[in-house]
Amino acid sequence: MEVQGREALEPDQRTVQYRLTEALWSRLVEQGVRDGSQGQIEGFLFAPDETAAAAVAASYVNNGWLREVDQLEDGSGRLRIKLVSKPVYLTRQALLELADVMMVSARHHGCAFDGFQIAVSAVRPPRPWWRFW
Repeated sequence: MEVQGREALEPDQRTVQYRLTEALWSRLVEQGVRDGSQGQIEGFLFAPDETAAAAVAASYVNNGWLREVDQLEDGSGRLRIKLVSKPVYLTRQALLELADVMMVSARHHGCAFDGFQIAVSAVRPPRPWWRFW
């Protein structure tokens, strides 16, 4: 999948995020998650102000993402945006591509993408291909 705006991302930041995403996938696999398992992905971004937070959160409305915006308690005035996907099929490649999408979206709205979290306890294994019911 080609993500528009990917070429504008800083190569170093993209490399770091890919390494973090790869490490997350490795931990998920160690905990029993396989390609095609179903789960929800939580993505985290940080915004400098309410306008940027509202803009980035609104950009995920049509794709069925739940959004939470909270003020950080560090006195910086920044906001944390938590985006939660609907149940999706999990794969390593999908997470890497979603990292690009989130980094491009964050950059476009003046925010910073921080990474993903997946609740392993809520992940369902993939259905066997031979199961019809």
